[in-house]
Amino acid sequence: MVYLIDKHNLKNGGPDTLLTITLNAKGRPESSIADSSWFPPGGRGNFNVNETYSYKNNRLVAVSRLRVNNEVYAGDLPETDSLIYDQYGDLLSFNGNSYEYDYTHPAKQQFYCEGWQNDHEGFQYLEYLGYFPEVTSPSYIMTKYSNGEGPEKLYDHEFDSRGRLIELGPGTAGTDDEAVDDDYVEVSFVAERRFTS
Repeated sequence: MVYLIDKHNLKNGGPDTLLTITLNAKGRPESSIADSSWFPPGGRGNFNVNETYSYKNNRLVAVSRLRVNNEVYAGDLPETDSLIYDQYGDLLSFNGNSYEYDYTHPAKQQFYCEGWQNDHEGFQYLEYLGYFPEVTSPSYIMTKYSNGEGPEKLYDHEFDSRGRLIELGPGTAGTDDEAVDDDYVEVSFVAERRFTS
């Protein structure tokens, strides 16, 4: 088991465990329990979010989520989102998002958490911690993602001397002809994680 602790909350007498993670024999997350009172900052309600993670050939293929009563919230039915990959192992669709890549530009190490990819409470933190490299670090440069809010183009990828993505241009809603914000998105590099059995 792995526990993410909020030391600030602990000092103030609140719940200290933000996320409880159960790992399988290969060191991959099997399940997590997130306390919704801390995610996102300000909370979404008084319930826990239980997630389970399914694998095939050591690749994440499904995330199931269930909101569970935590004194106030009555809970709801489980939801399962499947992950679909291309022949190179890059994520094509998940959680209402679809992704496109530039197959002429391979990449050594990247981190993406785009669109609605971060809608699952525990899953988002596990992505950030490097538990799902097949999801966050595709082998080719991601150029676009689409969901119910429209398409977003990603461009001006900048890599450090070791080939790791450190910055990319902002997405643009709609077509390639629309105006683009000049601000850049800083990318937090996530260290490569090695899984042991």
